Amino acid sequence: MKSNSVSTIFISILCGMAAGFLIGTQVFTVWAAARTNGLFILTITSLGCVILFGLLICYTGRNTIQKLPRESRTILLVALAGFSGLMTITFPLPQRLTPDRFQTLVIRPVEESSAILIEEVKINGGPVILADHLPSTGWQITPYGVESDGKSAIPFVIQKMGEQTSTVEILLGKGPQYGQARLRLGWQEQLADLYLPATESETIFRFTSPADPIVWDTIFHLSIWFLIFGISLIFLSIILSGEQLASLANFFAKKSRSMLFWIVISFLFWYGFAYVHSVFFDASHFMQNGNFLPAIRPIGNDLNLILKAGDSVVSGGSPYVGANKYPPFATVLFVPLAIIDKQAAFQIQTILTYLSYALVTLFTPLVFSRNRTLPAFSWLLFGIGLFSYGLSFEIERGQFNLTAIACTFFAIYLFHRFPRQRWLAYILFTFGIQLKLYPAIFILFFVDDWKKWKETLLRWCGIGLANVLLLFILGKDIALTYLSSLFVMVNTAGVIDWPGSHSVFGFLGFVNYSLNLPAGIIKAFEICLQFVVLLMVLYCAYRAYRENRLLDPYLFLSCTLAALTLPALSHDYTLSYLVGPVIWLLAYLEENQADSSGQAALAAGQNLIPIVLLVFCFTGTFFSYLQKPVLLQNQFPALFIMLVCTALLAKRDTTTVMKDLT
Repeated sequence: MKSNSVSTIFISILCGMAAGFLIGTQVFTVWAAARTNGLFILTITSLGCVILFGLLICYTGRNTIQKLPRESRTILLVALAGFSGLMTITFPLPQRLTPDRFQTLVIRPVEESSAILIEEVKINGGPVILADHLPSTGWQITPYGVESDGKSAIPFVIQKMGEQTSTVEILLGKGPQYGQARLRLGWQEQLADLYLPATESETIFRFTSPADPIVWDTIFHLSIWFLIFGISLIFLSIILSGEQLASLANFFAKKSRSMLFWIVISFLFWYGFAYVHSVFFDASHFMQNGNFLPAIRPIGNDLNLILKAGDSVVSGGSPYVGANKYPPFATVLFVPLAIIDKQAAFQIQTILTYLSYALVTLFTPLVFSRNRTLPAFSWLLFGIGLFSYGLSFEIERGQFNLTAIACTFFAIYLFHRFPRQRWLAYILFTFGIQLKLYPAIFILFFVDDWKKWKETLLRWCGIGLANVLLLFILGKDIALTYLSSLFVMVNTAGVIDWPGSHSVFGFLGFVNYSLNLPAGIIKAFEICLQFVVLLMVLYCAYRAYRENRLLDPYLFLSCTLAALTLPALSHDYTLSYLVGPVIWLLAYLEENQADSSGQAALAAGQNLIPIVLLVFCFTGTFFSYLQKPVLLQNQFPALFIMLVCTALLAKRDTTTVMKDLT
């Protein structure tokens, strides 16, 4: 009963505040009123709507939804939330009357005995025709503009629809016949003293844009979403009996125990929200079928950089010509491609990328799970990933993240499956680290037995020493040049105006583009977030150590997420190697995490929310930041939520025996 009351109160507050915001904005146009009046109206409408929703939900649901079991009720509410979100992003919405789209400018004389001269008003850089807004009394047109008669305090009001993209400018006359005027744009107010003895002049007053339109658009859509959710909940409680609702909830409960169900639902949401909405529902009323990749011409820009460095090495020069930032040995590995035609080199790298994608996405979860077949959703995710933003971006740039990760994952497989071939595993792992440094975090999987920590540390030190020595393969000066550039990159903090870097560094830099905080504060936040990420990885490693799990899907995914978020530079093309680790964990959860009745992990109510959140955030990574609003463009929050869900699922895992490759 207590949980029912808490959920009812929470839903009532959420839906009531959304309804109050929409009524205040769309009906009472509170943003056109003075601040005090607007706040009063908004508070009263929100409070009234919260009470109304609370009464309706309690009354209509007392014999229906509130009597459902906790699991059935949770699943039904999640289904309703998904339906409401789909309605919000699919159906056309009314034009919102928020401060960024609806400007009300009021110019009022403070004293009835003093006149005011308005010479010009500019909104979005263009002059407003003042005669079109002339009140019926109290104001008249003059050769200089419009002027109050000095006998009343009737305001001059200008209302304009459309986005405010620049500062509003008001040019007022000053002189001995003029007095004080109160200027108000929405909830922003200024007091203008226009009295100037013995002479006449003019002055400009300015109002800046009240807020980012993206923020108001997000608030508006969320309010619509919550309102539809609340109305749908009440409507279902009225038209369906308790037995019918229980049957509907059981239907969703049965379907929701499949990973495939949540993957399809989550993907369809992002497909509608990111793709359909941005392509077909653009404000221009034209189909936006452009390139949603930040493409650079010619294609294969990053590959061309390292091939140019390879050319330099072949001719006896330094690999660090141009913008090359890769380790010296990585340049050596690309020398064979550097000496052939550049187009052929790009085609070879593209083929390697597709092969690596197949190995990472299908082979890795298949062999690590020790199953004969993969679940159906694995093939669905594999197919979606072929058209995903991350993989397309990886190929467009000529990047080799998938190649490095494929070497790493295959090295882990060889290490555990073929102990006599470990020399090859070490070589492949070293290649992965030298191509991209972040695969080093997967050294946690080069463990024979967690209890043999001395042997493990010796192995790790040997691998680390080999990778350090390879930095000097082209000489000491080249190694020092690389380490110096790496040090500068790691210790940089500031502002980044591009949302396509999902590392901690990139996310905070993108946020700071709007906040403009000092570099020291951003660096402190960066260190704190990186520490939290490492802490969750170490927790998953501790769980694997305690249970002596050599191949743990929780640790595997957490290491992958750390590899995506910890490096200073981690652009969105690295998202292409996330699919395989997610498939392995979801397959493991569906197969092994069963409750006492033999149902899958999703049957357990405590696991439903973290699994659904993980799947929801993961499917969102398939779509470009150019197809999302600003608040959702950077992928770091989604990756961080996935990491939290992974650690939480690891904590709740009671399985003590896991399959090993040997």
